[in-house]
Amino acid sequence: MSEPAKKPGQQPESYQPKKPEMMRALEEAQGQGEVGEHEASQVASSSGGNTTLVSLEIVPFGPYRFIGKSVYYAQAGGPVVPYGWLWENSKWIFEALDGLKEYATGETHNIALMTWDKYDEKKKLMGYTVGRFMRADTPVPAGLDFFDIPAMTVAKGWVRGTFGDMLDNASQLTKDAIAQQGKYVGTSWEWVTETYTKETVTDDNVVSTMGCYMGCKEIKKKRRGRKT
Repeated sequence: MSEPAKKPGQQPESYQPKKPEMMRALEEAQGQGEVGEHEASQVASSSGGNTTLVSLEIVPFGPYRFIGKSVYYAQAGGPVVPYGWLWENSKWIFEALDGLKEYATGETHNIALMTWDKYDEKKKLMGYTVGRFMRADTPVPAGLDFFDIPAMTVAKGWVRGTFGDMLDNASQLTKDAIAQQGKYVGTSWEWVTETYTKETVTDDNVVSTMGCYMGCKEIKKKRRGRKT
């Protein structure tokens, strides 16, 4: 077992994700403050395509170290996205993490963490890391990558639908549900997950469930000036 093999660099100042939903989130986040206290709630069902958001929970989260294997690709105009290949060859990743039982957390799901730590205006790279949330002090096995996740507030959206449709809509449905509460904005431009449960079926002909995690920041209310 080796010391941490990679720590992502700082997000560049020019960082402006090009996905439309992320641009909307960046605009919404102007003037946002620190994250708030624990809040959890059920939400009215909303849908996108054939996917339905069945619940939303907003909770304290971390600190964690997300450990897994990363691939990076251009969001547009790049080669075929290697999602499937990474999952098909992920057995060794989870065997390595299973061997670190003393560093396991309550976040036991297998997850794809999507990040923009290498994004710039030229390359426009998105990171896709298959792994798990482990304890913040977990040593990183050789050959794996990691991201340190600070203590924060996170929204956990749970959706139901067919697999491809859930992938297309889970993030936006979760973000919309966060906005409906009027207290937080979802920070999907920092990171967002595909959270796979034992009930998740990766088949476009089968309806199942999966999760979407993303950070939240509390909305700062503007103070009104005192009338004279």
